[in-house]
Amino acid sequence: STGRTWSIVMEAQLAHRVSLLNQILRVSKLIIRDRINCVAGLSILFFGYDQGMMGGVNTAYDYYTRMGFGHQGPDGEPVVINSLLQGGIVSVYYLGTLVGCLVGGSLGDRYGRIKSIFLGALIAIVGACLQTSAMNHSWMICARLVNGWGTGILNAIVPVWATEIAEHKSRGQFVAIEFTLNSMKLLTTCIDHVSDRKPAVFGVVIAYWLEYGCSFYGDGTSSFIWRFPIAFQIPMLIVLAIVVLISPESPRWLAKMGRE
Repeated sequence: STGRTWSIVMEAQLAHRVSLLNQILRVSKLIIRDRINCVAGLSILFFGYDQGMMGGVNTAYDYYTRMGFGHQGPDGEPVVINSLLQGGIVSVYYLGTLVGCLVGGSLGDRYGRIKSIFLGALIAIVGACLQTSAMNHSWMICARLVNGWGTGILNAIVPVWATEIAEHKSRGQFVAIEFTLNSMKLLTTCIDHVSDRKPAVFGVVIAYWLEYGCSFYGDGTSSFIWRFPIAFQIPMLIVLAIVVLISPESPRWLAKMGRE
């Protein structure tokens, strides 16, 4: 009788420990899931923000006069005299993104997903700092190229890493969150150029409203109007770099490299 009682007590303690361990594992899975969502969300949010940012920057007086592609007209509106330079500054970012995407896959396979994402965020931070401090169009073109390179690496690696590390039950959730942050339908028609309810990039919306608020700063000639929106992407990238460093590596890549 005493032995049976002792056995029941031991079984109860074991069941309690197993239950506690399951709770810890469940919490751990939730933490990992939140980290993946954070990295994937910030990556695509940064991409969208950087896409829309130049729309407002191009209309800032200090920017288009400093870059040398325009001047202020009699009505106070910008007059572009060198559209090739204006468009080149904007589009060179996508050239950098293309190079980053092509290089990113190789980096991810050779050095791992985590290191590649961190490198992409670091390069993007350098590019954003260079853009914020740009003093002429040559400086800005180089900065946009560097920024695009980092963005391309992130776009190539983050979706792969997220799907490889996620449970099979939650992979669809990660993809849905990523593309929800990337594209979503505007339900209102308060802005003329989206009144036909075309898909709008969420990061672009943030960029537009931030630049709209900055346009009221001072007398409209301050460099803050365009430098602050460019610098605003830096905190997003810093958080992304920090979170990814405390996130687990892709099991698929570890298995491929013969590591447990």
